[in-house]
Amino acid sequence: MNVYRRTDKITSSFDTTAITLIKSVALPLTGGSAASCFMAGNVGYLFVGTDQSPFAVRVQKNNYAVSEIGGFSPPVNVSSITSDPYGFITVTFGGFLSGESGFYQFNPNGEGVADGGGAWFMLNSFLGVSTNTLPASDALPDRSLWVRSKVSTDQGSR
Repeated sequence: MNVYRRTDKITSSFDTTAITLIKSVALPLTGGSAASCFMAGNVGYLFVGTDQSPFAVRVQKNNYAVSEIGGFSPPVNVSSITSDPYGFITVTFGGFLSGESGFYQFNPNGEGVADGGGAWFMLNSFLGVSTNTLPASDALPDRSLWVRSKVSTDQGSR
């Protein structure tokens, strides 16, 4: 992963933009031309994974420390990384129809707050989904949605 800094200089007569590489970080992920990459971030962390690896990574933005996320048994590859407007991130492994699936959920401070079976994901103001077209999963057999209200703690509500 390459980290760049963008610097804009604006004057009354001209604008310039400079892009400078400030850091390269090796990520222990499997990729390739056939891989799908997933990424979501919040103020302090960037979460990255591919559908070719049973692990995702959490990169701390202030020092670029990398931590692996995963470890389901049997191993299940990453299938999505989604976020909500409050800085919560969900890393999902497997899928609704793949047989095996699981998820890890993180709060804005990068701490794990939930995990378990099922193909969980989060919606934000740019994504939408009809639950009528989703197959039932072990985690939500009735296809219900969990909603995290703005004043909520780490727990969602149905």
